[in-house]
Amino acid sequence: MTGLSVEEIEHPKYGAGIRLTNGEVELLIPRDFGPRVMFYGFCGGANMLCDEAHLDQQVDDEVWRAVGGHRFWHSPEAFPRTYMPDNEPVEISLTDSGVRIVQKEEKWVQVQKEVELTLAPGGGRVDIVHKMKNGNAWDISLALWGITMMAPGGEEWIPQPNVDTGYLSNRHISLWSYTRMDDPRLGWGSRYIRLKQEPGRKTPCKIGLNNEAGWASYFNHGNMFIKGFVYADGVTYPDGGCSYETYVNEFMLEMESLSPLVTVRAGESAYHKEFWDLIPDVSAPGTEEEMEQIHAVHIEGKF
Repeated sequence: MTGLSVEEIEHPKYGAGIRLTNGEVELLIPRDFGPRVMFYGFCGGANMLCDEAHLDQQVDDEVWRAVGGHRFWHSPEAFPRTYMPDNEPVEISLTDSGVRIVQKEEKWVQVQKEVELTLAPGGGRVDIVHKMKNGNAWDISLALWGITMMAPGGEEWIPQPNVDTGYLSNRHISLWSYTRMDDPRLGWGSRYIRLKQEPGRKTPCKIGLNNEAGWASYFNHGNMFIKGFVYADGVTYPDGGCSYETYVNEFMLEMESLSPLVTVRAGESAYHKEFWDLIPDVSAPGTEEEMEQIHAVHIEGKF
């Protein structure tokens, strides 16, 4: 693990876990539940992730807890399948450049989730591989879903598809039943969609789209968080063709990337990749032109 450090910790909120750092950024991964990432930020700095998600959902005789941080789900969303609690301890092992987190097989759903984190020796780059193994005796169809809860008070920018398709549509926007298109937190631009997190505004809002650029950004604490992911052409995505979705409420904003819908054979696995980065001293742009400049300097060609 050249340039990296891993240490066991006892966190006042998350309990037992590990701290993975390259001296510039750090990640905190709990042992007592998951797979989750509960902290991502600069060493000694603010957490870019929300860790105050006070939301519980009863699932049979257990409780699913939002908790916060980054989690791994299967789509399309359905209750209770999607909400299988992740309250049990996970197995964490070291890799050459990071850690691997393995969950026990989910009861009833019978899939096993695994998340591998690879931290660059310098800077904020984190490569994330989500793996889902089918433990059933039959094939299942699903999409892998990486959900990152961001800390309150920030602003998200999402690129719109820009391919010239002539007489055909090039953008597919999905709106959830509780979403208002005139929500003041939403900004509909010509090249980007903007979504603000406003603490205390309780009405939720969720949209999805065919994010072909494979990235979105979130500005908070004076820094820019970038979430990249692999986008594939010519395949079917869930929720009306959404490779990216975002949800906001009064205490956090979720950045959600999705894999295409896939059939996973019995005993086999499916994979979904994300890429994170954290850029210091970059404030939210005021215009789309400013966002284009930020993209050219910090994002283009990196995801």
